[in-house]
Amino acid sequence: MTRTPAIAGILLDRLLGPDDPLIGDLLEEFHGGRSRLWLWRQLALLAVATVARDFRHYILRVIVAVIVGAVAIMTARGIADSTMAAIARAWFGTFLIQSSL
Repeated sequence: MTRTPAIAGILLDRLLGPDDPLIGDLLEEFHGGRSRLWLWRQLALLAVATVARDFRHYILRVIVAVIVGAVAIMTARGIADSTMAAIARAWFGTFLIQSSL
């Protein structure tokens, strides 16, 4: 009997949960003569399906997170830009006053 690759077993547990019957079906096929390439292809398809399912499930959270992140970046940039402008005005103003004396 062919041993299941350890990483494949870990991925199956993480993607499906340890008690999912699909794990048994995939391992039964693998031990029945399917190749390692077949197993890894199944895992890749399973990972894509899991990401798509989670994305659909959490789409509202993803949209809110993107909007909040964009607002935070724009706010931070605005604060940084205004702070840098104030520093530049203060420094150049001091420099111009000293050079005119």
